[in-house]
Amino acid sequence: DELTGLINRREIARRLGCALGQARGCAGRHTLCYLDLDQFKLVNDTCGHAAGDVLLRQLASNIASHLRSTDWLGRLGGDEFAILLCDTPLAGAERAAQKINEAVAAGGFTWGERLFCPTCSIGVVEVTADAPDIGWLLRAADTACYLAKEAGRNRIRVYQESDAALIRRVDEME
Repeated sequence: DELTGLINRREIARRLGCALGQARGCAGRHTLCYLDLDQFKLVNDTCGHAAGDVLLRQLASNIASHLRSTDWLGRLGGDEFAILLCDTPLAGAERAAQKINEAVAAGGFTWGERLFCPTCSIGVVEVTADAPDIGWLLRAADTACYLAKEAGRNRIRVYQESDAALIRRVDEME
């Protein structure tokens, strides 16, 4: 990604495909997190895109500092990021997502005289052999993230096939 130096959407898809292949071969248990910065538009609208760019770079650095060397972070576009927690089952991923969420909230962002307290919403989905493809994984994590935002932002939502709200949202998207 030109702005943040992270991997971009194309490389995210490639690596996610590898993770899905590992899950199908029983060689790993991974979790995908879809992170969206809450109210990012406020920074861009009040301080300009230069401020938003600085915030995105700081956010990327902050998140990366809370990941293990085996995990990866990429920018999907705008203020949306993908995180793959390698060899991490769902329970461990929820704890890791909570730490990331807390780190973002603790970071703060100052531009000139303005102080912002950024937060993020995170959707989490386990990468399993049952996932049809990488597009489905990204949509599932995005849907969970959307519902975290809808529930009040600054939250984590885990994708579960039995979740009625998630099923409704997927149906609406389709």
